[in-house]
Amino acid sequence: MRYVDFGVMYSPDVFILAFLTGNDFRDNSKVLSRDVLAYYCVFDDNGHLVLDSSG
Repeated sequence: MRYVDFGVMYSPDVFILAFLTGNDFRDNSKVLSRDVLAYYCVFDDNGHLVLDSSG
């Protein structure tokens, strides 16, 4: 989502995704995170990963 909102405007030739075990598990879970971040995803009833719009 961050790439779609911000990164695509730079038209990058290469995109590297880094996942750090120190904080990325916590920061990607609304239940585990202490901070309010812009995007969280959940599985819908069909098992598809979708943007969590519950607020």
